[in-house]
Amino acid sequence: MKIANQYNHLNAREFLIVNRPSEFQEIKDSVACIDANQFLKLSCDISKLGQVFYSQASINQALKTLLKGCAWGERRVHYYVTGDEQTSRDIISLCDKEEQRKIIESRGFQSYPTFNQVDFQKNRIAVEVQFGKYFSVAYDLHVKHTFFYSRNDIDVGIEIIPTKAMEEHMDTGVPWFENEVTNVIREGRTNPPVPILILGIEPDSICSNDATDYTDAELISILQHSDIRKLLSKIEDVKIADRINPAIQSRIERIEHCLSIMGI
Repeated sequence: MKIANQYNHLNAREFLIVNRPSEFQEIKDSVACIDANQFLKLSCDISKLGQVFYSQASINQALKTLLKGCAWGERRVHYYVTGDEQTSRDIISLCDKEEQRKIIESRGFQSYPTFNQVDFQKNRIAVEVQFGKYFSVAYDLHVKHTFFYSRNDIDVGIEIIPTKAMEEHMDTGVPWFENEVTNVIREGRTNPPVPILILGIEPDSICSNDATDYTDAELISILQHSDIRKLLSKIEDVKIADRINPAIQSRIERIEHCLSIMGI
Protein backbone atom coordinates (compact mmCIF):
# COMPACT_ATOMS: atom_id res chain seq x y z
CA MET A 1 0.00 0.00 0.00
CA LYS A 2 1.01 3.62 -0.24
CA ILE A 3 0.44 6.91 1.52
CA ALA A 4 -1.45 8.71 -1.23
CA ASN A 5 -2.09 11.95 0.65
CA GLN A 6 -1.30 13.75 3.88
CA TYR A 7 -2.86 16.57 5.86
CA ASN A 8 -0.49 18.44 8.12
CA HIS A 9 -2.32 19.97 11.12
CA LEU A 10 -0.35 22.37 13.35
CA ASN A 11 3.01 21.38 11.81
CA ALA A 12 2.82 17.75 12.88
CA ARG A 13 4.75 16.59 9.80
CA GLU A 14 7.64 18.99 10.44
CA PHE A 15 7.85 17.78 14.03
CA LEU A 16 8.06 14.16 12.91
CA ILE A 17 10.66 14.81 10.22
CA VAL A 18 12.91 16.80 12.53
CA ASN A 19 12.37 15.12 15.89
CA ARG A 20 11.07 11.59 15.20
CA PRO A 21 12.37 10.56 11.76
CA SER A 22 12.90 6.89 12.74
CA GLU A 23 9.39 6.45 14.11
CA PHE A 24 7.87 8.24 11.13
CA GLN A 25 9.78 5.96 8.78
CA GLU A 26 8.54 2.88 10.66
CA ILE A 27 4.96 3.95 10.01
CA LYS A 28 5.62 4.61 6.32
CA ASP A 29 7.45 1.29 5.95
CA SER A 30 4.63 -0.60 7.67
CA VAL A 31 2.06 0.82 5.27
CA ALA A 32 4.30 0.00 2.29
CA CYS A 33 4.69 -3.62 3.44
CA ILE A 34 0.97 -4.39 3.10
CA ASP A 35 -0.46 -5.79 -0.12
CA ALA A 36 -4.11 -4.87 0.30
CA ASN A 37 -5.09 -7.07 -2.64
CA GLN A 38 -4.25 -10.07 -0.48
CA PHE A 39 -7.08 -9.07 1.88
CA LEU A 40 -10.24 -9.26 -0.21
CA LYS A 41 -13.73 -10.43 0.72
CA LEU A 42 -17.19 -10.64 -0.82
CA SER A 43 -19.77 -8.09 0.26
CA CYS A 44 -22.87 -9.31 2.07
CA ASP A 45 -24.63 -5.98 1.67
CA ILE A 46 -27.83 -6.47 -0.34
CA SER A 47 -27.15 -3.46 -2.58
CA LYS A 48 -23.62 -4.68 -3.34
CA LEU A 49 -24.09 -8.40 -2.89
CA GLY A 50 -21.17 -10.47 -4.13
CA GLN A 51 -18.95 -7.53 -5.01
CA VAL A 52 -15.28 -7.85 -4.13
CA PHE A 53 -14.27 -5.48 -1.34
CA TYR A 54 -11.20 -4.88 0.78
CA SER A 55 -11.46 -6.44 4.22
CA GLN A 56 -10.80 -3.51 6.51
CA ALA A 57 -10.55 -5.78 9.54
CA SER A 58 -7.79 -7.85 7.92
CA ILE A 59 -5.84 -4.82 6.69
CA ASN A 60 -6.20 -3.17 10.08
CA GLN A 61 -4.84 -6.29 11.78
CA ALA A 62 -1.95 -6.57 9.33
CA LEU A 63 -0.91 -2.99 9.98
CA LYS A 64 -1.21 -3.46 13.72
CA THR A 65 0.97 -6.57 13.56
CA LEU A 66 3.67 -4.69 11.68
CA LEU A 67 3.63 -1.78 14.10
CA LYS A 68 3.75 -4.08 17.10
CA GLY A 69 6.83 -5.63 15.54
CA CYS A 70 8.44 -2.18 15.73
CA ALA A 71 7.62 -1.88 19.44
CA TRP A 72 4.53 0.28 19.04
CA GLY A 73 2.03 -0.60 21.75
CA GLU A 74 -1.43 0.31 23.02
CA ARG A 75 -1.63 2.99 25.69
CA ARG A 76 -4.54 2.99 28.13
CA VAL A 77 -5.09 5.56 30.88
CA HIS A 78 -7.68 5.20 33.64
CA TYR A 79 -9.25 8.20 35.37
CA TYR A 80 -12.35 9.36 37.24
CA VAL A 81 -15.20 11.65 36.20
CA THR A 82 -18.21 13.17 37.90
CA GLY A 83 -21.35 15.07 36.97
CA ASP A 84 -20.47 18.28 38.82
CA GLU A 85 -19.18 20.88 36.37
CA GLN A 86 -16.87 22.82 38.69
CA THR A 87 -15.31 19.67 40.12
CA SER A 88 -14.75 18.37 36.60
CA ARG A 89 -12.95 21.60 35.74
CA ASP A 90 -10.83 21.38 38.87
CA ILE A 91 -9.63 17.82 38.25
CA ILE A 92 -9.36 17.83 34.46
CA SER A 93 -5.61 18.58 34.50
CA LEU A 94 -4.75 16.03 37.19
CA CYS A 95 -2.96 12.88 36.01
CA ASP A 96 -3.29 10.96 39.28
CA LYS A 97 -6.61 9.14 39.10
CA GLU A 98 -6.71 8.49 42.85
CA GLU A 99 -6.30 12.18 43.52
CA GLN A 100 -9.18 12.81 41.15
CA ARG A 101 -11.33 10.31 43.00
CA LYS A 102 -10.51 11.77 46.42
CA ILE A 103 -11.40 15.30 45.34
CA ILE A 104 -14.69 14.19 43.80
CA GLU A 105 -15.76 12.17 46.82
CA SER A 106 -14.56 14.78 49.34
CA ARG A 107 -17.06 17.17 47.77
CA GLY A 108 -19.87 14.67 48.17
CA PHE A 109 -20.18 13.63 44.54
CA GLN A 110 -20.17 10.21 42.95
CA SER A 111 -16.92 9.26 41.16
CA TYR A 112 -17.12 7.13 38.03
CA PRO A 113 -14.11 5.20 36.73
CA THR A 114 -13.43 5.32 33.01
CA PHE A 115 -10.49 5.18 30.63
CA ASN A 116 -9.12 6.38 27.34
CA GLN A 117 -6.83 4.46 25.01
CA VAL A 118 -4.93 4.88 21.79
CA ASP A 119 -4.07 2.06 19.38
CA PHE A 120 -0.33 2.75 19.41
CA GLN A 121 2.08 4.99 21.24
CA LYS A 122 5.83 5.24 21.03
CA ASN A 123 8.30 7.98 21.95
CA ARG A 124 5.47 10.50 22.56
CA ILE A 125 3.66 9.77 19.28
CA ALA A 126 0.09 8.44 19.26
CA VAL A 127 -1.19 6.51 16.24
CA GLU A 128 -4.78 5.56 15.46
CA VAL A 129 -5.61 3.23 12.54
CA GLN A 130 -9.23 3.87 11.61
CA PHE A 131 -11.04 1.55 9.19
CA GLY A 132 -14.21 1.43 11.28
CA LYS A 133 -17.15 3.80 11.11
CA TYR A 134 -16.72 7.37 9.89
CA PHE A 135 -17.72 8.96 13.22
CA SER A 136 -14.79 7.25 14.94
CA VAL A 137 -12.32 9.64 13.29
CA ALA A 138 -13.86 12.67 15.01
CA TYR A 139 -13.65 10.80 18.33
CA ASP A 140 -9.99 9.98 17.67
CA LEU A 141 -9.09 13.57 16.81
CA HIS A 142 -11.10 15.44 19.43
CA VAL A 143 -11.04 12.96 22.28
CA LYS A 144 -8.19 10.47 22.07
CA HIS A 145 -5.36 12.55 20.59
CA THR A 146 -6.48 15.65 22.50
CA PHE A 147 -6.68 13.69 25.77
CA PHE A 148 -3.14 12.37 25.58
CA TYR A 149 -1.77 15.68 24.33
CA SER A 150 -3.40 17.65 27.16
CA ARG A 151 -1.85 15.23 29.66
CA ASN A 152 1.55 15.89 28.09
CA ASP A 153 1.87 12.21 27.19
CA ILE A 154 2.40 12.88 23.47
CA ASP A 155 3.78 15.62 21.23
CA VAL A 156 1.95 14.64 18.06
CA GLY A 157 -0.80 12.34 16.80
CA ILE A 158 -1.14 10.37 13.57
CA GLU A 159 -4.46 9.25 12.09
CA ILE A 160 -4.35 6.60 9.34
CA ILE A 161 -7.47 6.28 7.16
CA PRO A 162 -8.30 5.13 3.61
CA THR A 163 -8.63 7.55 0.70
CA LYS A 164 -11.86 7.89 -1.24
CA ALA A 165 -10.41 5.65 -3.98
CA MET A 166 -10.03 2.84 -1.45
CA GLU A 167 -13.22 3.58 0.51
CA GLU A 168 -15.27 2.99 -2.63
CA HIS A 169 -14.05 -0.61 -2.50
CA MET A 170 -14.96 -1.15 1.16
CA ASP A 171 -18.10 -1.65 3.26
CA THR A 172 -20.47 1.27 3.81
CA GLY A 173 -19.80 3.78 6.57
CA VAL A 174 -16.00 3.73 6.34
CA PRO A 175 -14.21 7.09 6.81
CA TRP A 176 -12.22 8.55 3.92
CA PHE A 177 -9.34 11.00 3.85
CA GLU A 178 -10.76 13.75 1.67
CA ASN A 179 -13.94 14.03 3.72
CA GLU A 180 -12.29 13.92 7.13
CA VAL A 181 -9.67 16.53 6.16
CA THR A 182 -12.46 18.84 4.98
CA ASN A 183 -14.14 18.42 8.36
CA VAL A 184 -10.94 19.45 10.15
CA ILE A 185 -10.34 22.44 7.87
CA ARG A 186 -13.92 23.60 8.39
CA GLU A 187 -13.35 23.76 12.15
CA GLY A 188 -10.38 26.13 11.86
CA ARG A 189 -6.64 25.86 12.12
CA THR A 190 -6.46 25.44 15.90
CA ASN A 191 -9.14 22.78 16.29
CA PRO A 192 -8.30 20.15 17.45
CA PRO A 193 -5.59 21.85 19.54
CA VAL A 194 -2.97 19.14 18.96
CA PRO A 195 -0.51 18.58 16.09
CA ILE A 196 -1.93 15.75 13.98
CA LEU A 197 -0.82 14.22 10.70
CA ILE A 198 -3.67 12.57 8.82
CA LEU A 199 -2.45 9.94 6.37
CA GLY A 200 -4.66 8.79 3.51
CA ILE A 201 -3.63 5.33 2.37
CA GLU A 202 -4.68 3.18 -0.56
CA PRO A 203 -3.51 0.09 -2.50
CA ASP A 204 -0.85 0.48 -5.17
CA SER A 205 -3.45 -0.84 -7.60
CA ILE A 206 -7.18 -0.89 -6.88
CA CYS A 207 -8.89 -4.27 -7.12
CA SER A 208 -11.86 -4.99 -9.37
CA ASN A 209 -15.25 -5.13 -7.64
CA ASP A 210 -16.62 -7.65 -10.13
CA ALA A 211 -16.37 -11.25 -8.93
CA THR A 212 -16.52 -12.43 -12.54
CA ASP A 213 -13.14 -10.79 -13.21
CA TYR A 214 -11.40 -13.36 -10.97
CA THR A 215 -10.32 -16.91 -11.74
CA ASP A 216 -11.84 -19.79 -9.80
CA ALA A 217 -8.71 -20.10 -7.67
CA GLU A 218 -8.69 -16.37 -6.91
CA LEU A 219 -12.38 -16.29 -6.06
CA ILE A 220 -12.07 -19.35 -3.83
CA SER A 221 -9.29 -17.58 -1.93
CA ILE A 222 -11.52 -14.51 -1.56
CA LEU A 223 -14.39 -16.70 -0.34
CA GLN A 224 -12.13 -18.17 2.32
CA HIS A 225 -11.75 -14.67 3.76
CA SER A 226 -15.48 -13.94 3.56
CA ASP A 227 -18.43 -14.63 5.84
CA ILE A 228 -19.76 -17.53 3.74
CA ARG A 229 -22.72 -18.29 5.99
CA LYS A 230 -23.94 -14.70 5.88
CA LEU A 231 -23.27 -14.49 2.15
CA LEU A 232 -25.39 -17.57 1.45
CA SER A 233 -28.17 -16.20 3.64
CA LYS A 234 -28.20 -12.92 1.71
CA ILE A 235 -28.18 -14.74 -1.63
CA GLU A 236 -31.19 -16.72 -0.48
CA ASP A 237 -32.91 -13.49 0.60
CA VAL A 238 -32.52 -11.83 -2.82
CA LYS A 239 -33.70 -14.99 -4.56
CA ILE A 240 -36.83 -15.15 -2.42
CA ALA A 241 -37.50 -11.44 -2.92
CA ASP A 242 -36.85 -11.81 -6.66
CA ARG A 243 -34.42 -8.88 -6.58
CA ILE A 244 -31.76 -10.35 -8.86
CA ASN A 245 -30.70 -8.17 -11.77
CA PRO A 246 -28.33 -9.47 -14.49
CA ALA A 247 -25.20 -8.13 -12.75
CA ILE A 248 -26.10 -9.77 -9.44
CA GLN A 249 -27.12 -12.96 -11.22
CA SER A 250 -23.73 -13.32 -12.91
CA ARG A 251 -21.92 -12.75 -9.61
CA ILE A 252 -24.12 -15.26 -7.78
CA GLU A 253 -23.52 -17.88 -10.45
CA ARG A 254 -19.74 -17.48 -10.18
CA ILE A 255 -19.88 -17.56 -6.40
CA GLU A 256 -22.07 -20.67 -6.32
CA HIS A 257 -19.80 -22.35 -8.86
CA CYS A 258 -16.75 -21.74 -6.66
CA LEU A 259 -18.62 -22.82 -3.55
CA SER A 260 -19.47 -26.09 -5.26
CA ILE A 261 -15.76 -26.61 -5.98
CA MET A 262 -15.13 -26.01 -2.27
CA GLY A 263 -17.78 -28.62 -1.46
CA ILE A 264 -20.15 -26.08 0.14
